[in-house]
Amino acid sequence: MKMQDFMQKIKEKKLKRSDWLILVLAGILILIIALPTDTKGKKQAEEAKENISKENNTMEASKDEIEQKLEDILEKIDGAGEVKVMITYQDSGTQVVEKDKNTSENSLEESDSTGGVRSTKEQQLQESTVYEEADAGNTPFVSKELLPKVEGILIVASGGDNQKVKQNISEAVLALFQVEAHRIKIVKMSGLEDSK
Repeated sequence: MKMQDFMQKIKEKKLKRSDWLILVLAGILILIIALPTDTKGKKQAEEAKENISKENNTMEASKDEIEQKLEDILEKIDGAGEVKVMITYQDSGTQVVEKDKNTSENSLEESDSTGGVRSTKEQQLQESTVYEEADAGNTPFVSKELLPKVEGILIVASGGDNQKVKQNISEAVLALFQVEAHRIKIVKMSGLEDSK
């Protein structure tokens, strides 16, 4: 009945000062409830996506940079000429996260009445991830990034038909990468006169 009385007073415009205050506070409460409350969570999710995208772009840039450096160095091999390189990878690399490690060790030595001795050692290792504060919240502290494992290397060189040049290129690549020799393919680059 109270609500009906209140509504009747609103219609008749016979509200007291306290009634107006209640009405204004109720309106403010409704506005607060109606406002989106998960903006912080959405912002953190967007920033996390952006960080992942930046990491992927950084990794791709590193891969492109490695290919470019390899092209530059192989072009300096006598007889190689112009060189183009493509490297394929088995994975996308890994990030090593810093961990706090706590180790505790207990040793117990018991002897029985017959002169026998029994030794017991117990070790406990506790690890916890180290976090760094960022705008997007706490993120694990990455101590190092490991490049992805090379699966194969294709080298297209102007001098790729010369056996000595192929051998020199292959030995150079083997010295730089931990890849098996059969995973390196060296071929001759097609010339302009071949394409006409």
